[in-house]
Amino acid sequence: MWVRFKFTGMHTVEWSFFGIKLAPTGKKITWTGVHFWRIVDGKIVSKESLYDFLDALKHLGLIDYKGFPQE
Repeated sequence: MWVRFKFTGMHTVEWSFFGIKLAPTGKKITWTGVHFWRIVDGKIVSKESLYDFLDALKHLGLIDYKGFPQE
């Protein structure tokens, strides 16, 4: 089973992002990702998650990312 999620909020606390400390920016941020659960006999036996870090960094103004070129 899987679920896609999207959170929106304000960056108001310090984050440690891959070991890099990010001071609060006060900027609006949108965070998206997907959770995957493997279910066996009605029980969750494993979970994996993927997050869109590029979009989060773009909202914080740390990178200039416009997405992949369209063909």
